[in-house]
Amino acid sequence: MQQINITDLEKIILTKNHDEILMDVRTPAEHAEGHIPGFENFPLETLKKNLNNFRNKKIIVACKSGARAKKAAEILKDIADVQCYAGSFEEWKSENKEIIKLKTGRFTLPIDRQLFLLIGIVLIVSFFTPYGPWITLFVGSGLTFAALTGICFLHMALSKMPWNTK
Repeated sequence: MQQINITDLEKIILTKNHDEILMDVRTPAEHAEGHIPGFENFPLETLKKNLNNFRNKKIIVACKSGARAKKAAEILKDIADVQCYAGSFEEWKSENKEIIKLKTGRFTLPIDRQLFLLIGIVLIVSFFTPYGPWITLFVGSGLTFAALTGICFLHMALSKMPWNTK
């Protein structure tokens, strides 16, 4: 899988007539909160349903940290010429590059904060139930699995919630 650095990505963005599809694979809520100029939102969760739209295209994928972009590149590598932005949205933002924010008229917590809030509430509630140790074990196992593999099932579930898909 080819990677593209921040300097080359910026050159492509400044070229108004570029051929590449600039693909942000984060959730719609994350994309609306802020994205790299020119990047369109194609959530990773819906990518497999729309593969025919990307056949034989040049695509550059990006996300918040780079993990979802790598997954998207793996999905697309057999049907398109894919480059993965070697950095991340967070790196782009830290370099004080331009960010586009969409006005949606509503406030949605970023998915990471929704995740923290949900886990916190579950752990607090578990303290008051007789199943508390089992709930804590289950939540801790899920967090450990997510840390070791980069796959968080709770994150996937939250990204499909209605307030995160519009």
